[in-house]
Amino acid sequence: MQITVNKTRVECIIDSGSSVNIMSANTYQSLKDKPALTYNSYNSKEELPILNIMSANTYQSLKDKPALTYNSYNSKEELPILFVTNGGATSFLSYNTAVKLGILHIVSSLTIDTIKQDFLKLFKEIGELRGLKVHLFVDKAVVPVA
Repeated sequence: MQITVNKTRVECIIDSGSSVNIMSANTYQSLKDKPALTYNSYNSKEELPILNIMSANTYQSLKDKPALTYNSYNSKEELPILFVTNGGATSFLSYNTAVKLGILHIVSSLTIDTIKQDFLKLFKEIGELRGLKVHLFVDKAVVPVA
């Protein structure tokens, strides 16, 4: 997905599970206008290698959507924060920012109880498997993106 951040086109991935926007150092270096803590990654005590924390005044999807402009003066809405990290080439756009830009739409959210009610015949007489240990095989050659 391409958006513009402070008048610079930025390639990013929408991460609907993320509460923050993350920008790679390479992307940050390519910004025309670079605005001048410690944070941990999800479920980890390890610090993220944050190079800079910035707020952009203008975000825009490049798919015929209106620009999302923030006026920091006398505004009740917070500017989306971009965390510039060292390493990695991928930038991530958070759920809230993607929804505000109109590029992520959640049509409906389902709960387990709703699914069980809608498909009662499928879930009838199904029990729970308890006390079983499962080993997940993970290919260590694959580099995670998030």
